[in-house]
Amino acid sequence: MGFGALSTAPEAQDLPVHARSVEIQNYLKEKAHSGELEYTIFAVGVFLDYVVSRPTVVDSVNRTAVLYDGGEHPFSTTSVASIGKAVVGALKNADATRNRVLRVHDMVLTQRKVLTLAKKYTPPAEAWTESSVNAEAELADLLNQISEKGMEMPLVLGLLKAAVFGGKYPSEYKKVDNELLGLGIRGDEELEAMFAV
Repeated sequence: MGFGALSTAPEAQDLPVHARSVEIQNYLKEKAHSGELEYTIFAVGVFLDYVVSRPTVVDSVNRTAVLYDGGEHPFSTTSVASIGKAVVGALKNADATRNRVLRVHDMVLTQRKVLTLAKKYTPPAEAWTESSVNAEAELADLLNQISEKGMEMPLVLGLLKAAVFGGKYPSEYKKVDNELLGLGIRGDEELEAMFAV
C-alpha cells in the first residue's frame, strides 16, 4: 500500500518531489501486470490533522497566513483516522480495491476557509498577518531553486504547498472512493470542533 496527495495525478508526476513516489508506483504497476504482486495506492490529500495542528495551511501559533492566489483553491483533506479506516475497508474489499488508486477525503477545504476558522478561535487581541502570493510564479521560482540547489527541505515543503494550494494541479478529488471503503464525508461542524479545542 502507498499514500500520496498529488503523486498519482498525471499532471503532477513530473514534479521533482514526486520522483521516488512515481518510480515506486510504476514498479508496483509493472509487477502487478506480470502477476508478481498486488497493490493499492491511496490518494488522501493533505492530512486533516496537520491542517488544524501544524503550520501546513496557516500558522496559528505565529498568526501568519501565506495565501496562494488569495487562498481560494480547493484541496482534499483526510484525517489519519479516516486513512486507517480506508486501509481496513480496502483489505475487507480486496477484489474491488486491488491494483488501483483509491481517492478518499473527509472534506474539501480552501486556505481561506481554514484561515477564517483559525481566526475565529484565536484570541481577538492577537492580530493576524496575511500575505498573498501568485501561485504560478511561486511554483516556477521554487522549481528553479530546486534545480539549482537540490532538494533542500524548505524548498521541498514550499513546492508541496505551492503545488497543493496553488490550483494548477488537481488537489481536490472530484470523485472519491469513500463509499466503497465504508467512509462518509465530514461536515463543517466537525471541522469547527477541531479548531475549537
